[in-house]
Amino acid sequence: MPSIPDSGPRMYEYLPSGCPDPERASKNIASFLSENPAYEEAVQEHREPISLLFSHSQFLANYAVQNPEILFRSLRAVDAPLSADRFRSALRDLLATCHTPDEGMKAVRTFKKRHLLTIALRDVAKREDPQEVMLDLSNLADAILSESLRFIEDRMIQRYGASENNAVVIIGLGKLGAQELNFSSDVDIVFVYRNEGEPTGVQPHQGVTRTRRWMRCMWPN
Repeated sequence: MPSIPDSGPRMYEYLPSGCPDPERASKNIASFLSENPAYEEAVQEHREPISLLFSHSQFLANYAVQNPEILFRSLRAVDAPLSADRFRSALRDLLATCHTPDEGMKAVRTFKKRHLLTIALRDVAKREDPQEVMLDLSNLADAILSESLRFIEDRMIQRYGASENNAVVIIGLGKLGAQELNFSSDVDIVFVYRNEGEPTGVQPHQGVTRTRRWMRCMWPN
């Protein structure tokens, strides 16, 4: 297999014909190899999906440059089954190792980016049709919201005490509610709670306010 030139016009000859933005793809590959020269053979082996990914998403290209091991782990797992239950279980196990809200936020950000990378690779490599990609993205958002809420509620109980007969529920609206999220979708949610049963040290509406604030940090753009 011929090597991919570092940069310049000839590099376009080695990119897949379906690249929507070959110039961006070639610049991102050059940047990736500049920062991660030890991965040159791996890039050669997976040059088609990497070129397509780097052509479609500058955000994920930047993430891959900074996290090359996650890129190639995602490439190896590109055909592994995805489901809402798998997302929830994996995130629950990850959050179980976190002891503070800051640790939880960092863990969720990492989890989100890693799985967005995998879903994007499945998309550009045509492993799934658009409906399946939207379902994967919606399931990922569901898992992040539900497990983040569980994590935050546990922290609230530890700090303020448990309330009686006062659950908080998150309802997904719009594309999330219809399970039709795409890569550029906002996540529209509503918090529903009963204004009864005050926990020690905090009113119900104060608990929801804190939960909303932390949730915004745990589902960053």
